[in-house]
Amino acid sequence: MKTPSTVIPVVVSSDDGYAMQLAVAIRSLLDTLTASQKIGLYILDGGVTPSNKERCQSSWVGGGGGGGGGGLASVEWIQLNEDAFVGLRVNTRFTIATYYRILCADILPKNLDRILFTDPDVLFRRNIEEVFAMDLGANPIGAAQDAYCPFVDNRYGMPNYRLAKEYVFDQPALPGLPRRSAMLSQPYFNAGFLVINLESFRSEEMGQTMLRYCHENRDRLIWADQCALNARLGARWSKMDAAWNVTPPVFNMPNHRVSCYDRETFDRIRSDPAMLHFAGSQKPWHIGCQHPFVDDYLAAIDRTAWHSWRPAHSVLKAPVKRKLSLRYKIKRWLLGGLGAS
Repeated sequence: MKTPSTVIPVVVSSDDGYAMQLAVAIRSLLDTLTASQKIGLYILDGGVTPSNKERCQSSWVGGGGGGGGGGLASVEWIQLNEDAFVGLRVNTRFTIATYYRILCADILPKNLDRILFTDPDVLFRRNIEEVFAMDLGANPIGAAQDAYCPFVDNRYGMPNYRLAKEYVFDQPALPGLPRRSAMLSQPYFNAGFLVINLESFRSEEMGQTMLRYCHENRDRLIWADQCALNARLGARWSKMDAAWNVTPPVFNMPNHRVSCYDRETFDRIRSDPAMLHFAGSQKPWHIGCQHPFVDDYLAAIDRTAWHSWRPAHSVLKAPVKRKLSLRYKIKRWLLGGLGAS
């Protein structure tokens, strides 16, 4: 890796539907910087309107929480040719902009060799310098193991699967694997926040390989390009501190016994997450969200051009609560009682 720049390059992809979330993500990141720190921001633009671009950029005026000169060194909105993505599966969860991540090494300036890539549905709570500097060794990326799907097939990878099965994914995350494939027990990472060695991606032409994978498995991808990244890289990723990508399932679990974490890690990331990733249905911009950090997110909205915005009942509905079986309630009560040991 080249000598790190004093400017940390941060890349995010977004369409217009996530413009407010983009503003919040970067505002929260800037709020963690010291006076001497700056980021170079690259936005893979999936159709953010000019008016929302202006609102975003006005949200990012000013330095970090330490005051002074910290803040944005530059902002570049990058338009992509979407022809390569035509035919990929899209829906309300995964838009075309979701897939931009796999081609970032081909799209970004060639003088960039390492970046932080983040989804827009996040809230930063700690300075990013520590994670940007993580040692990748010979691996192309650094990532956090996924809480909901910590292994390609949790039934094979999790020693505690029988306890955890109410809280984790119960099918193979990657399509077409043979039943006895060693890949089934391979740890699976969440792609919402990554440290990426762009030189490795370029030299191995990973972007095109993963794009082909997405096309060939169009109707079988569970988590869009995240599956392509895991399939292409296999074990070639460095494990990031779990605090840097804390997703809602972590807060739904009664204790560490039903997770992929040890007790210390589980308690630490729940009480003091470095970055919150609002993957899945628990979104703090939805009516009725019960996420424990929803107030922190609303406070971050108020530091952007969307200040005072709150979800409207006429537009958004509260999440439907799942009817729990008696067996499930008893099991959850028992597991909760075991949490102290």
